[in-house]
Amino acid sequence: MSQTIRFCLLFIGDDVARGEEEAKAVGNWVEETFQTRGWELVEKQAVPDNPPQIAETLRRWSDGRCDLLLTLGGTGFSPRASAPEATRQVIQREAPGVMECIRLWGAMQAPTLLLSRGVAGLRNRVLIVNLPFSLEEVQAALRVLMPLLPRAIAELRDEPVPSLSWEELPRELATGQEASSEDSGGETPQTVAVLETNLDDFSPEFYEPLLERLFAVGALDVYLTPIYMKKGRPATLLTVLGPQEKSETLAEVIFTETTTFGIRHTLMARYVLARRWESIETPYGPIRIKIGSWRGVERTASPEYEDVKAAAVAHNVPLKQVYHAALQAYAARQNRQGTSS
Repeated sequence: MSQTIRFCLLFIGDDVARGEEEAKAVGNWVEETFQTRGWELVEKQAVPDNPPQIAETLRRWSDGRCDLLLTLGGTGFSPRASAPEATRQVIQREAPGVMECIRLWGAMQAPTLLLSRGVAGLRNRVLIVNLPFSLEEVQAALRVLMPLLPRAIAELRDEPVPSLSWEELPRELATGQEASSEDSGGETPQTVAVLETNLDDFSPEFYEPLLERLFAVGALDVYLTPIYMKKGRPATLLTVLGPQEKSETLAEVIFTETTTFGIRHTLMARYVLARRWESIETPYGPIRIKIGSWRGVERTASPEYEDVKAAAVAHNVPLKQVYHAALQAYAARQNRQGTSS
């Protein structure tokens, strides 16, 4: 069952309150990332590093208007940074595991998260989480936090609690390995479930949330193919690939979100490249590169789309410019390593 989470964003910092450009970039990235999951932005505001003003805003926003309240900024070592102190005045119960997880695992992508003094806690039925301000740190933190939110918010609402499996967590949390380590793949084919259905009466604007929810519950790939049915009726073939054990979950989403009366289900074998991720420095900040290997030989490398998109938004440059810069930086590093060896 899909879940809409209402969220508020509070930017904290003297520069932020004056409308600094980076705040806009970070805010835009968070909004877009959450809204692609169907979550709703309720409030957004910037305040200076003033504990009474921060605390008053947190209390006001915890009156039931939202489920999640994120503060951005004011968590560092600066004498003016006061988000944690203001938050402790407001929360009724602490949620220490949230920040422990963010600092420990998020630091694999953004090491400076270890210097964040942010806290997390509950007030009424609202989860309040302090995050740092930089885009890199926010991306790393939310990569850890987002899989936990549906269960956390369901508990706060006293609703049925969705399951939380290791597969839904970032890979390095589930395996205890760093993000640069290698995923399995290679010579042994993997068994995947293939679910298909024909849709001839489904509004095109509904496909985007459908795909998002399928990926959210574990789909490996989802794609749409134009087809013609009997009597020349145009339709769309929905194809979903997923782990065999996720078949029923994926089918439930398809039945819930579409107009279909039936789904075809088959098992197929597929070969995949062994994958690993490495972070590369670019003029636009660090970008993760996904590297695919076959039988121990590197075959392909591509920048992670979400990293590229976030950097393009933050620096107000075309996405393709960041993409090519990341590829060039990776190629240059490979050439240096080849020369040194």
